[in-house]
Amino acid sequence: MKTENQKILFYDGNCAFCSFWVQFFSDRDKNKNIYYAPLQGQTAQSILSKEFIINKESIVFFYEGKFLTKSDAILKAFKEINYAPDILFFANLIPKSILNHAYDFIARHRYKLFGHNSICPIPSEELKRQLLG
Repeated sequence: MKTENQKILFYDGNCAFCSFWVQFFSDRDKNKNIYYAPLQGQTAQSILSKEFIINKESIVFFYEGKFLTKSDAILKAFKEINYAPDILFFANLIPKSILNHAYDFIARHRYKLFGHNSICPIPSEELKRQLLG
């Protein structure tokens, strides 16, 4: 697969909260333009720098040849699926430092709040076509 034109959302595959959001995005991505890959997978190993893979404190959205993280990644992914444009408009008015602070807080506490995936969640048939290893 040629990755430079792909839109890939990398996520922590061990995080139940992250897996929920991957399914959420897939269900709302009418054009199925976004692919999803766990940070623990082969695709991440071949594309991402080690800092992203080791840290796992941020999703990474590979979009138009750039690596977006934290609130930038989330907002761009929501825009890509054209979900809640009114909310996105207002979210873009909030300073990035505040959005990233909230992101960091949730990222640090995600396992305590939402748990680990003790077994690999079974993706929908649609999501299976968008998952990369």
